[in-house]
Parts: sequence; structure tokens; C-alpha cells
Amino acid sequence: MAMNPEASPLTQKLPTRSYASMMIMALPIIIANASVPLLGVCDTAVVARLQNTEALAAVAVGSSLYFFVLWTFGFLRMTTSGLTGQAVGAQSLHEPYLILFRALLLALGIGLILAALGTIFLGELGLNMMGAEENVISLGRLYLDILFWAAPGQLIVYVIHGWLLGHGMSWMMFLIHLGIGLVNLGLNILFTLIWGMGVAGVGMATVTSSSLGACVGLLLVVNIARKRGYYFDRNRLWKLSEIAPLATLNSHVMIRTILLIASFAAFHALSARFGAVVLAAHAVLLHFIEVAAFAVDGISDVVESYAARFWGARKKAYARESLGRGLLLAGLFSIAISFAYLLVGFDLILLIAPLDDVLLLTNQLAWFAFFTPIMGFACYVLDGYFLGLTKGRTIRNSMFMASTGYGLVLLALYPWAGPQGLWVALWCLLILRALTLGFVATFRHPTP
Repeated sequence: MAMNPEASPLTQKLPTRSYASMMIMALPIIIANASVPLLGVCDTAVVARLQNTEALAAVAVGSSLYFFVLWTFGFLRMTTSGLTGQAVGAQSLHEPYLILFRALLLALGIGLILAALGTIFLGELGLNMMGAEENVISLGRLYLDILFWAAPGQLIVYVIHGWLLGHGMSWMMFLIHLGIGLVNLGLNILFTLIWGMGVAGVGMATVTSSSLGACVGLLLVVNIARKRGYYFDRNRLWKLSEIAPLATLNSHVMIRTILLIASFAAFHALSARFGAVVLAAHAVLLHFIEVAAFAVDGISDVVESYAARFWGARKKAYARESLGRGLLLAGLFSIAISFAYLLVGFDLILLIAPLDDVLLLTNQLAWFAFFTPIMGFACYVLDGYFLGLTKGRTIRNSMFMASTGYGLVLLALYPWAGPQGLWVALWCLLILRALTLGFVATFRHPTP
């Protein structure tokens, strides 16, 4: 393939080292990231219009179980972004294409397996483990039997997101996620409210929008690779000496993700033991946390992209500088989000969950959710930084220590502290992650 020097990474400058450039890159990522949990918010809001508490709880539990399973394979995005960014920083013309193809093949294979297993037994097993009520399990199974077929498309979108992030192409990520969100919203209304398909319509909307987003995204990234002059080295695609370190990195990040998922699964499972009303209230409030976390994660993604490219260019000081800038920006942004929640959060709760019993409890617990962004911003940014450095072992060890502390707090507070005790434990999890990663960044920083 003929190479275009002007489009080659060899002529691409490293990221501009300023707060303004980081925020310019972060803005579309923040919007794109926040749109991911907004899919769940749309599902909840549409189902709430059915005036059926069991249906609302079924979609809440079902979507949580599905995304718990899907997030187990979040390493597809995380390792792809770090490795791609380092390859771009090192001025490679073949590594970005290899990273993309390996990740896409892995995503497609995992997605198809999840789709098959989800309809056979994963959905029913997960619902039973959550200890939900019988009607909730029945509706949740119907929803999940369809929803798991969104896995191949959504995992491919994970890879595309990571690859574009490694290049710093935040606006392209935004357009893909915006398209998926708009299609999902429109189909949700059509299938569920107009055609009366109920919870099955919600699942079908997610499958369709995710599959379309994956197809469009693939066309875009292949076009970008060609314009940049990347070439594909088939002889290295399955080279064991390169795949083995990649598998080790993926395993570290996957263990970290499983521990994080298990922590939130414990939160949901203990919520379910308090009854359908508590479960539905927590599902609504967790949407606030997810939107805030994914939004703040936009700054974390910028730190990840900056750190990866500087690390690949062997500029350690610039990578560390991006961490400091990111922590300051994320802290200010988190304070702004919490303040916004205090102003309009209760009105949003009324819009999402108009059922009286759910609304009353949600308003009582809302303060915990509204201040969670301030508690969690540091761990998000530090996580992104070490992902950019592809230091999977550090992230895994931090999550192990934090989840252990979280489990001890849960044991101490449940059940006498009620739902409030679950929120205190969640805050402890976020703070412990920040402390452990911060210690490594300050006192035991790795070298390129």
C-alpha cells in the first residue's frame, strides 16, 4: 500500500500540553461517555411509563446484569487505547492496525459466545442469583434473552472507542455514540410505547442501535487507517511472542474489572434483599452515578490518551504532567456535577421514576448519589493514567485492596444500617482505589 507522508503518524505532533487542549479533547468524550449510561436511563424512563413496578425493576436488574457481564470485557477498550496511543507516540505505521485487528477478532468471538450463552442460561442464572421476586425474574428473562444479542456490536464499539481514543480522535467517538443513542431512543419509543412490545421492545432497541453503530464505526476506522498510511503485517497477527504479553495485560485488566463488577453486584444483590422498592430506587440513583462517572471518565480518557502517547514517545515527565492536570480538571468538573445534581436532581428523579413509593425512597437517598462524583473523581483519573501506561498489574492490585476494604465495610454495616450503609460502603470503595493508585503514582512510579 502506498503511504501518504502527510497523513502518517510520523508527521503527527504529540498532544499540546495545556489545560485548554485537554478540555477541548475531553468535551466530546464527556458527551460520548455520558451517552452510554443514558441508554439505561432511556430504558428506565420508557418502562416507567408502563406504570408497572415489576417491569421497571426487571429492566433495572436485567440491564445491570447485562452490563456487568459486558464490562467484564471492558479490557477490549482499555488495553486497545493504551497500546494504540503508545504505538502512535512511538511513530509506528503497522502496530495500530495490528492492535485493531486483534482486538476486533477477540471482541467478535466473545460477543457471539455471550449472545449464545445469554439466551441459554446466563440471564436466568444471574436473575436468580440476584434474589429478585418471581415476577421480576420472569420479565427480566424475557428482556435478557433479547438484550444479550447486542453484545457483539457493543464489544466491537468498545474496540473502536479505544482505538480512536489512542489517536486522540474524540469528535469521531462522539459522533458514533451520538448516533447509537439517538437510534436507541427512537426505537425505544417506537417498540415499547407505540407498538406495545413492553420490555422486549426495550431489548430490541438496544440490539438494533448497537449493531448499526458497530457497522458504521468499522467503516470509519478502516478509512482512517488507510488515510494515515497504516499497513497490515499478516505475519505478525498471531505471533506468540507478541500475543503472550497482550494476554497477560488483558488478564490483569479483566481481573480488575471483575472485582469492580463484583463490588457493584454486591450492592445490587443486597439492595434486592431490601425489596423491589429499594431495588428500583437504587437503580434510579445509580443512573446519576453512571452518568457522572462516565462524564468525569472523559477527562480520565484524555489523561489516558495523553499519557499513552507521551509514554510511547518516552517522555515520562510529560506523562506525569498530564496526570496532575487531569486531576485538577476532574476535581473541578466533579464539584460542578454535584452542584448541578443538587439544583435539578430531584426534578430528574420525578421524571425518571414517577411511581410514588419509589419516588419517596429515591428522594431520601439522593444525597448519597449527588455527592458521589466528588468521592470518585480521583480514582477514575488515576485508573486512566495507569491504563495509558498499560500497567495492568498496578490497576489489578489496587482494585483487589479496595474491594477487600469495601467487603469489610459491607459486612460491618449490613443489614442494621439499611440502604444508607450500602452507600457508605460504596464511597469507601472509591476512596480506597484513589489512595492505593495515588501511592504508586507518588512513591513507586514506573519507568518506560
